[in-house]
Amino acid sequence: MSATGRNATQLAARHPLPVFDERLSFTENTHTYFLDGARFAGPSVTSLLKQLFPTDPFNGPLIVQKNLASWRKNEASRYFALVQHKNDKDATEAVLAEWKRANELGTFLHRLAELHLNGVPEASIPESVATEYAHLLQWLAHNPQLEPYRTELSVYGKNAKGKVVVVGQADALFRNKETGEYVLVDFKRVEKDLTPGAPAYGRMGVGIMAGVNATDFYKYSMQAWLYAACLEQSTDIVISDCLLLQLHPSLPTYDCKQCRDFRAQAEMVLDGMS
Repeated sequence: MSATGRNATQLAARHPLPVFDERLSFTENTHTYFLDGARFAGPSVTSLLKQLFPTDPFNGPLIVQKNLASWRKNEASRYFALVQHKNDKDATEAVLAEWKRANELGTFLHRLAELHLNGVPEASIPESVATEYAHLLQWLAHNPQLEPYRTELSVYGKNAKGKVVVVGQADALFRNKETGEYVLVDFKRVEKDLTPGAPAYGRMGVGIMAGVNATDFYKYSMQAWLYAACLEQSTDIVISDCLLLQLHPSLPTYDCKQCRDFRAQAEMVLDGMS
């Protein structure tokens, strides 16, 4: 068994899960999964989620075009200062660059979290993510009963016939030292509203998720429970809870939310895939 992980393997070596570790690998630069040595052609959990909560493909320039005029007028907008005194082309490029930077910082924060949880933290934390990293440490300090078990854990899910139909990577799995229960935690470096009551603007899930508001809270809840269902299918691990841990410099501290329990829906989705 070779220990797996994106940037650190200490927890994988300490808590091996051969059913995943020996069969599934992940290539970072191409974001590609390999099952039993062959490139996996099926969906990831992330792409499966888009089927359950359909949205138009992301079109950054079009979004900027639709909102640029209001951003220029609204001093309360987070983009007001960014687009001031710029023509449309320069303003669009500035906003797209800001979005790209936010995405990169999110990936970087995940890496720092992985290293810390594996016991090999970075010696110094860049100012660009220092606030949210401090929030992570605060959450860990407030939850000493949770010990890191695995990070960036590659998992697969099977349908009712036992065929592997989906793959994905869970951010972090913790074990409660007091109860022995397992908790799956998904890190989100986002500023947006992750409350259950956030506006859905009429958007809803489809299929098994029909009738569920297509807000980030419900999407991320389903995502987490899909990872949990994959874990439970192939191991003796039972997930007692899935949590969304929101870490963003605009927040005064971390915001940790219990996911809506979509265990049954996640299991039905996997069973019904072909």
